[in-house]
Amino acid sequence: MLGDTLERRLKRTAAAAFGGLLLVCTSGQAAVPIQEARGPNAGVPALPREEPAASEDSSHQVPEPGSGNSADAPSRPTGAAHSLPPGDRRFVLATGQVLTLNLAMWALNYTVRGHQTFHISPETIWRNLGRAQFDVNRFGMNQFGHPYNGGLYYNAGRSNGYGVLPSAAFTLAGSYLWECCFEAEPTSVNDLVNTTFGGISFGETTHRLAALTFRPEATGLERFGRGLLAFLVDPIGGFTRLATGRTAAAGRPYGRVGAVPLRVTMRSGARGSTMREGSAAAEGPDGALLDVHIGYGDPFRYRRSGAYDYFDLLLQLDLGSDRLISRLSIDGVFASKAVGAVSGARHVLGINQRFELYRNAAFEYGAPSVTAGLMSSFPISETIAARTSVALEGVILGGVGSEHYERRSNDYGPGFGGIAEVSLTHRGFALLRAGYSSRWIYVVDGAATRHRVQAFGAGAAVPVFRMLGVGLDYSLYFRDSYYREFDDVHPRQHELRAYAALFAG
Repeated sequence: MLGDTLERRLKRTAAAAFGGLLLVCTSGQAAVPIQEARGPNAGVPALPREEPAASEDSSHQVPEPGSGNSADAPSRPTGAAHSLPPGDRRFVLATGQVLTLNLAMWALNYTVRGHQTFHISPETIWRNLGRAQFDVNRFGMNQFGHPYNGGLYYNAGRSNGYGVLPSAAFTLAGSYLWECCFEAEPTSVNDLVNTTFGGISFGETTHRLAALTFRPEATGLERFGRGLLAFLVDPIGGFTRLATGRTAAAGRPYGRVGAVPLRVTMRSGARGSTMREGSAAAEGPDGALLDVHIGYGDPFRYRRSGAYDYFDLLLQLDLGSDRLISRLSIDGVFASKAVGAVSGARHVLGINQRFELYRNAAFEYGAPSVTAGLMSSFPISETIAARTSVALEGVILGGVGSEHYERRSNDYGPGFGGIAEVSLTHRGFALLRAGYSSRWIYVVDGAATRHRVQAFGAGAAVPVFRMLGVGLDYSLYFRDSYYREFDDVHPRQHELRAYAALFAG
């Protein structure tokens, strides 16, 4: 790890860049109107000649908006999550990028910190093989820094022609190589889990957003600007593009069926909160907020969907707060299937991969997980629909902040939970929404025996003029932590967020 001050600055810079650049580049893409399909290839943009075109048969048709009949939807999207043909994969370049990342990070830590952890040798490498532990890093590094770095490993594979699962293997290999060979300490179990599973979430979302941002047919200043933004969102894909002269998504027809449905909501305003612990109450921190919500794809667009053909990303920044990122949620479908349409209502069963990060006064929580659930859409008019989602969740390894600790400020363990959401949407944007999540974490390393973290939220947004609107959100966060040697704790936080919103898509 880096020194405390430098590490904190780098994390703030990375978080701000991640949010800001997603906001800028996706709003640029979303400004392009999505054409309604009126034929087999309506709204299909021409691909650049260097990219092989996908088949133009009827399986690539887009369902007519408002038809409400999932049986009429195309069977599959374009298979963008799959590996390219062997001749288009670049194993040596992808492996070299993973090794270069580890070497650069080790050199930075060794020269800046000079900590004993980075005094490596053949003896430390041999000793670390087969050894494992839970490390003592701080919450922010473990639950944000490592997943972000995992996204870089992942995109080394993704941008060099590999699909989702092979790229996940690059992520695991890069993480294990770092843990065993570039640190003198034993391999960290929590780092392997967070880097690998979090890296898939970070990597696939940034890879796809960068692919939509960069347009190889653009020329002049527009090409340069789009290339720069795509590079900042997905730097490994940018290096691959420079090294090979091909686009970061060469051969993958992300925009093959019209424009990928992309809905972006950007919000700026103020927040206020109150805290309660037992009978004691106190005013919480107030300040400015900056949020971005991105919906990529449409879960009801196809009868079947592959990995990350649909994902939802929410990033909440509390400006001026010690916790810059108050929430980061990435929810991507891994496989889904439409299960029927009755009176226009559509239903989709899905298995999703999820990454969650909460940082508020009531609790700190971060975890990769897998969910299985049902999404439904009930059309009310041509542009208005009610949507619901319910899912059971298996938490692979959750980290929860604790008041009592000796080595580390959070506890680790697997768990389970449930998520329920309902919204009233207009052209895909939520005007009214409410959601609840509850997760039990059973501690295997830490001071507590178990934690329960819950979150409830409700909000309303009102369009005012074209793409502009205003809104108000209410959130309740509460945690129940149980200890063997200490008193149990039950903090609660109430929060209000008022904002102006920009809708694009």
